[in-house]
Amino acid sequence: MTLKQRYDPVVFDRKNVFMQRLADFVRLGFAQYVVGEVRADRAWALAMKFRRLYEVHLHRNQRARLRAHGEASAYCLWWQPYAGTVVFALLLTKGPHAARQLEKVRDAAEREGRLVLGDYELVQRPRPGQQRAAWTWRLTELAYEEWRARVLQVVRGGNDFTVQQLVDDLMATPGFAGVREQVKKLKALFKSEWKRRRGNQPAVVLPRQRFVQRLTNRGTLLSSLVAAQRDGVGAMAQTTALGSPASQLPLVPAASVLGSVC
Repeated sequence: MTLKQRYDPVVFDRKNVFMQRLADFVRLGFAQYVVGEVRADRAWALAMKFRRLYEVHLHRNQRARLRAHGEASAYCLWWQPYAGTVVFALLLTKGPHAARQLEKVRDAAEREGRLVLGDYELVQRPRPGQQRAAWTWRLTELAYEEWRARVLQVVRGGNDFTVQQLVDDLMATPGFAGVREQVKKLKALFKSEWKRRRGNQPAVVLPRQRFVQRLTNRGTLLSSLVAAQRDGVGAMAQTTALGSPASQLPLVPAASVLGSVC
């Protein structure tokens, strides 16, 4: 088979899917990582480099055999946040691996190495009745404090439009467990400040934040995305969908998309 036949990954077109798959893989032991972004017209060359050097194309059974022998295995997730740019996450399990010598690998399980994607960070969170902590996304400390400041500013001096915009934006945050917990606190702050500052006005209805359900691995084949980018047709690239993530799945940072990843 050709390289293209052997490795043509799906590039997710939704941030929530990318975030959910990252959490899935870290939970499965792929906690070491390199995250960055690349121009879309260079993404294929990078993917082939990862295939050649790090064997990211291996089937899950082949990866399991490597781990059984004490060697690390690698997998790569891809996401297109906007036209012309592809974000990649090269993920590794523990053990010897070429990527450790060639890349700046970080560990999501360490506080200083947390995986950050824009305003969100992947953290471990205790679960009631469970011995093992769960991996979830939450707002970074800076992002959370910015939300608190915005809530106070809008409640104290915002008009009807800015109040509704705040509510809409808050409810649009991805409903991962860690984020929901923070949104609940922000809603409580909103209600208490509203009562204190605008007690004579009708209370604003704050909808319940929606949970993030299990999402399908839907996106565009990398070969189709690169071809579409080359031909200038962008969204006309072929879209595909895979089955359950567990059946198939295990640098130039951009602050606007990735946040602090170095």
